Amino acid sequence: MLKQNTANLLLLLAFSFTVLLAFSPPSFAQQDLAGKVVKRGGTEPIPNVSVINISLKKSNMSDMGGNYKVPGRPGDTILFSSASYQPDTVLVSSYMLDESWLVDLKPKVTLLPTANVEEVSNYQIDSLKRRDEYRSLLDKKHPIRLFDEKTQDDAPGLFISPI
Repeated sequence: MLKQNTANLLLLLAFSFTVLLAFSPPSFAQQDLAGKVVKRGGTEPIPNVSVINISLKKSNMSDMGGNYKVPGRPGDTILFSSASYQPDTVLVSSYMLDESWLVDLKPKVTLLPTANVEEVSNYQIDSLKRRDEYRSLLDKKHPIRLFDEKTQDDAPGLFISPI
């Protein structure tokens, strides 16, 4: 009788465990936040965006089509960053895990100061002075005539060389 009670108890425990697993909420399972990263104001995908789940310390990169996938749970903080775009963070909600999530990043514009190209710089002044100092050497012809240099004695015709 004791053996049968023990067997029934084990059978009841196994059945309860199976039912518990079958009807457990999906929060125990791994979930992923997935979607696409595009340029703000358009549909142009942004490749190679770093997608980092700060809460879980997991990361991934978007592919050439801007598609990404990273493990996530409701309440996690996800960071999207890429060179030449301003980084953006998202706080994950449960509905975001059920569908593809579109992220648009704003381009990072760096304005450079205006450069006046008409003004002569110190480097240019120094170069002009050195050119004047060494003009006699720079204007001097090389003693060996180069291939493309012509003289007034040159004329079309046959040239025979002993070499």
